[in-house]
Amino acid sequence: MEGGSVHLIHEERTIEVTRITGLFGGLSIDSSTPRRRSCCTYGSTKTSFKQQKFYRCYDCFTGDNLGVCEGCREVCHSGHRVKCEGVMSAYCDCGLKTCRIDCSLGSKCTYDQFEYNKPRGYYECWTCWGGDSCFGVCDFCADDCHSGHRLIYHSLGENERFYCDCGKYKHKQAVCTYASTNREFVKQPFYRCYTCIPDPHGGCCYQCVKNCHRGHNVKYAGVMNAFCDCGLDGCAIMCKIASP
Repeated sequence: MEGGSVHLIHEERTIEVTRITGLFGGLSIDSSTPRRRSCCTYGSTKTSFKQQKFYRCYDCFTGDNLGVCEGCREVCHSGHRVKCEGVMSAYCDCGLKTCRIDCSLGSKCTYDQFEYNKPRGYYECWTCWGGDSCFGVCDFCADDCHSGHRLIYHSLGENERFYCDCGKYKHKQAVCTYASTNREFVKQPFYRCYTCIPDPHGGCCYQCVKNCHRGHNVKYAGVMNAFCDCGLDGCAIMCKIASP
């Protein structure tokens, strides 16, 4: 099933005031209760499936397995032809590339929205991919999934394109770069593992060094165009983080 999730919106809360009388010797008391604010569940689930109340919107989606969370049903899809499917494992698709409208309840990962796009720039995450790699994240993922990480901002040239690697990895941070590059040579920090990979030209990515080759005879080979050999033919071990 496709479906997708919660980004809290920082807006001024609306207060409902209720007058209570006759309870304390004729005194009246004002009771202020915050009104529940609608929010999209994408901010907390991203593209991971989570048990939640799910709605089909026949005005915005053509796929059978697509739909929205309760917050988006109330705000973004108000007045649309909507059917409640009950509680199921899903994520909110409102505003993503499969939806005909934008979500009004919060920002989304650019990969989940458009896959390939041209934003103003992107953030290189040294914490997840090491320094001087070609991997990066969009504004949303920099603030959300990669909060507190070492991030370097890069602007894009006129004809340059970018996609958010965090979104492509389904917002999981410990993933082998082979999951997105396959056998394409891309710029990244590269490491030789003499314990597992006898090929003098073979090696592994930053995340595989930390997760699969810890304690091995590993040497940093520098930043180069390469793909990760961890778990492939010629490597003595299986990759623990081969796919998101």
